[in-house]
Amino acid sequence: DETWWQSAPRAARKRLKEEWFTLYAADAAWWIPADVIVYGVAPVQFRVGTYAAINVVYTALLSLWAEKKLLKELALAKALSREEETSTS
Repeated sequence: DETWWQSAPRAARKRLKEEWFTLYAADAAWWIPADVIVYGVAPVQFRVGTYAAINVVYTALLSLWAEKKLLKELALAKALSREEETSTS
């Protein structure tokens, strides 16, 4: 029987393999243009505020992405549970 501290590193490695590149590419696609806006367009006195606003939007998008992934996993678990119930009855 495996404990959580034995299974957690394995689960983390699996998740990194599955999601790292997608998250990294999205991160680069977001922050490179954001840095161009902050350092190339925004006046110096507004750079901190501009960067903060961009960061809030980015954080909200990450939260939505994580929630969407969680909802997919829950729907899959629910479907599998229903499938097991119908096969056993």
